[in-house]
Amino acid sequence: MIWLPTLLASCLAAELFLHMPIARQARRTLGSCAQAQHVILSRAISDHWKEKVMPAYALRLGRQSLMLAAYFAAFTLLAAATMQGMDRLMPDAARFMGSARGLAAGFLISLLYLMARRHHGPA
Repeated sequence: MIWLPTLLASCLAAELFLHMPIARQARRTLGSCAQAQHVILSRAISDHWKEKVMPAYALRLGRQSLMLAAYFAAFTLLAAATMQGMDRLMPDAARFMGSARGLAAGFLISLLYLMARRHHGPA
């Protein structure tokens, strides 16, 4: 009886992760990194201008990194709250999902779910 809750929780976690703006925020952060790298490596931009503009890039990257961390923290808190609720309803399943074997199973189930979802399209 521990596999059905693990399957459901893993698929729900994968869907939640997909619907959170984590990938978009990560792309935005990587884009800012690329812009900063371009400025640093460009010989056409003077050192004086680089000194002026790099603090702005650093501030932008700091804010974007904090937003990314906040999204991951929100996802983790939702997963922890779900586990807490599941522990009250199905203690054996919650204990299994919190174990190393359960985490590995949940990861594999989520991965397979995402691969199937990508192959067959969203429902």
